[in-house]
Amino acid sequence: MAMESRDLFGNPVRYTAGEVTIEPDSSYLLKEGMAHRDLVEAKMKLNWLGYGKSKITTKFGGYFKEQVMKFQADHELAATGMVDYRTNRKITEVFRAAFRPDNNYKRISRFKSALERLGFGEIVDKAHLERCLMDFQKHYQLKVTGSLDFVTFSKMNDILSCSYQTGEEHQEVITLKSKLNSLGYGRIQLTPKFGKKTERMVKKFQADYGLPVSGIVDEITMDKLTTAQKIKEKVTYSRYDITFEEVLKKQPISEAGMDNHPIMLNPNNFVNDEKMKFLFIDLFRSNVTVASELNKLLDGKGILEGEGQLFMEIAKARNINELFLVSHVLKNGNVIPDSDLEAVIINEAKLLQEEYGTSNNTLYKIYFDPANLYGQVATGKDINWLTNQLEVLYEMYQTLDSYTLYLEIPVFKDRPAEKYIRG
Repeated sequence: MAMESRDLFGNPVRYTAGEVTIEPDSSYLLKEGMAHRDLVEAKMKLNWLGYGKSKITTKFGGYFKEQVMKFQADHELAATGMVDYRTNRKITEVFRAAFRPDNNYKRISRFKSALERLGFGEIVDKAHLERCLMDFQKHYQLKVTGSLDFVTFSKMNDILSCSYQTGEEHQEVITLKSKLNSLGYGRIQLTPKFGKKTERMVKKFQADYGLPVSGIVDEITMDKLTTAQKIKEKVTYSRYDITFEEVLKKQPISEAGMDNHPIMLNPNNFVNDEKMKFLFIDLFRSNVTVASELNKLLDGKGILEGEGQLFMEIAKARNINELFLVSHVLKNGNVIPDSDLEAVIINEAKLLQEEYGTSNNTLYKIYFDPANLYGQVATGKDINWLTNQLEVLYEMYQTLDSYTLYLEIPVFKDRPAEKYIRG
């Protein structure tokens, strides 16, 4: 004859023929003071079901205990405040029953704290909540609905359970810290613990690269860290003591008119454009890449093939961007006598310096020199020349696996500098 009693936590335990029938997962237990990744999911589900607004972390605190007790009391479980296997099963059961992908913002708004923790803004109203939810879905390439479907919920849970966040400790954190240090984000002590300083540096990196600022290293942040080690970006600003409006009044306009004359627009419009930002590359700064990378560009280029190191040495001596130099030498690369190769490259570097001078060190300045207000006329370069140069440089950089992008961005008195988003 089967009978029921209560276990240590007050939950029913089935007896059969005088012996306890143990459920396979009956030893499952989360309680106050513990830290466990399963708490992230449990907190999110209880928040969703209306039991408080627990901070989404892996720690079991007093506030969450109160919410667990309320849930247990509402569902005829012993109100211990501990998440045993029966409580956990009931939370999942109720969550699934209550869940449906609709626009019930009263329910969705309970995930406000989770979205904010994930770096999607400080949510102030229902409309903002929907936008932030859509931003989250877009960022992680989910179906953009503005409603909290189960796929979106699961993605939130995965990120909030990530092992690269404050309080976690494992050997892989050392590798993460090394990447941050190599990129200039602090001098973090190489230990397995993910502490507050590491979180601050991760947040700074995420802000610089236009990522949601959470301090959690998800897969997108990790990929960006890896890429940033190969493609580094150094940005400086040329500040002019004139307004952009003054420049426009002085600058000649092509026959196509200002609407079809992109260089006449505010340079801030180009700063974060993947291709147009190459208008601001410093053409007279060397050490952009390494010889092995240059050799990729020179592969199959006759006498120039394999001469990456020679270009590097000449570019460094003449203080010129190696890719800028290569792009001009390549025009005549197939007709250079073997004995004259070094002399031809040196001469090309001299000609570039004489033609533009180091003060006109970007395509922007060469075509449109705001300091003198006559750049287009002085250089004799038209919009076709500019477009061709931009295309050539952009395509050359795209063939490289690693390089440093030196940018010099113009800033006018009436146009504050646009924040540059790296990557």
